[in-house]
Amino acid sequence: MYTNTVADWLRQVGQPVGVVNWTAGSSTRTMTADDARLERRRRRRAAVVSCGKRAVAFLFSHVGLAAMVVAYSILGGFLFRALEAPHEKRVKVQPADFRSLLR
Repeated sequence: MYTNTVADWLRQVGQPVGVVNWTAGSSTRTMTADDARLERRRRRRAAVVSCGKRAVAFLFSHVGLAAMVVAYSILGGFLFRALEAPHEKRVKVQPADFRSLLR
């Protein structure tokens, strides 16, 4: 069964938190609630780093690069349209004004 924390695991094996001896290097010491919290943070950080590495590996694969090019093109089109729309509207109105002046 999957456990969320080291403290949950310790309770499942019948050991109260703070009494379990564990080996760190060459010394044996008692795991406290703070140690369990630090271990949980270390595991979360490792999971986030692992996920980040997988995301970067995907982005630099052929599929990821192709997806980035498509997204870049679509976003560029929307950005161009948003920036140039006011100017295009003015340019379309100006010839109509010139025609009315010529009549």
